[in-house]
Amino acid sequence: MRFARTVLVLGAVVVSGAAVAGGPPGFCNTAAVTINDAANASPYPSAVTVVGGPGSITGITITLTGVTHPFPDDISIALVGPTGQAMILQSGAGDTGSALSSLTYTIADSGATGLPDLTGWSSGPYKPTSYYGTGDNFPAPGPGTTYANPGPGGGGTATLASTYNGTTSNGTWNLYAVDFASGDAGQIAGGWCIAFTGTPVSLQHFSVD
Repeated sequence: MRFARTVLVLGAVVVSGAAVAGGPPGFCNTAAVTINDAANASPYPSAVTVVGGPGSITGITITLTGVTHPFPDDISIALVGPTGQAMILQSGAGDTGSALSSLTYTIADSGATGLPDLTGWSSGPYKPTSYYGTGDNFPAPGPGTTYANPGPGGGGTATLASTYNGTTSNGTWNLYAVDFASGDAGQIAGGWCIAFTGTPVSLQHFSVD
């Protein structure tokens, strides 16, 4: 006799890098990212691989841990999802007197404002922010100049939702960081995490004798 059985699968998590103890939830790569002076970061990209996450994304939060840079205006960061969608998370924010020192902050559509342009900032959350519009070129294997622009530069209005909602979280997420001006360097000492809302549960049907 054969019986039909339905199994509720919550999904396993495979993370590139260990989870942050007591830190932000989500899928994490805790390896440090070095922001080299006027160059691509190392590593480039920093990757997080997700298995068993939501099959259809309804929200994303990104956490950058331990960011240090004397002039964050130089930094641009882009996120590329498993199916190729790319978006600027941060570009041109901060200026003289806005140095970041071991700051952990989050980027999410729920942020009340974008990252400040002429001052420093705290933990957030902040909306994705690009003061340079589509003026940044992320060298290969980065997305070049093909990415969603959240603005306000260039009149961009893209959001994490408009870029990634409805796509799968499963696969490799790549974070590309570039310092576009000479004179200083920095790091993302604790790496980064990405967290999702969506539907993480799937139903699997099979028969047993």
